[in-house]
Amino acid sequence: MSELVIKNKTIGLFKTEINEIDDILSIERHKENTPFIRQWSFEQHQYAIKNPDYVHLTVKDADSNKLLGYVILVGASNPDLSLEFKRMVIIQKGKGYGRKTFNLVTQYAFEHLNMHRIWLEVMEHNKVGYNLYLSEGYKIEGTHRESCKLGDKFVNLIVMSMLKDEYNNYNN
Repeated sequence: MSELVIKNKTIGLFKTEINEIDDILSIERHKENTPFIRQWSFEQHQYAIKNPDYVHLTVKDADSNKLLGYVILVGASNPDLSLEFKRMVIIQKGKGYGRKTFNLVTQYAFEHLNMHRIWLEVMEHNKVGYNLYLSEGYKIEGTHRESCKLGDKFVNLIVMSMLKDEYNNYNN
């Protein structure tokens, strides 16, 4: 059984085990996720699981322990206390798991990892993700113009972040 990192009434975030990578790849490659997620190899996920600067987590249902998705954070040992929210992929859409996961990750970053800042890049065409991040108090920092190649197209990445003081004010 994977080690629980943080949970709420609905979901739990667990340290990812190597034997879960095949399921993670399946979620990543699902047709609803591929337009928004860069595809990683088994070896890339394995590296992220083993590297102490990464936090690779599975998202599981709190009651059934069913795999719902995964999260990757980068910069756990960053001396500037700035953590990249690299990736969040949820398989079951429209049930609120994405928002609950997003909130747990933000809580984990500030309350458990003691970060000063958490930031992310969202593909400009990912309106669901973009609106979620805005609605949860993340601020727009700027745009990396055509910095991501998706198939044969280049897409813009919008940079968003939240500071610890903003998190504290937003949650009080």
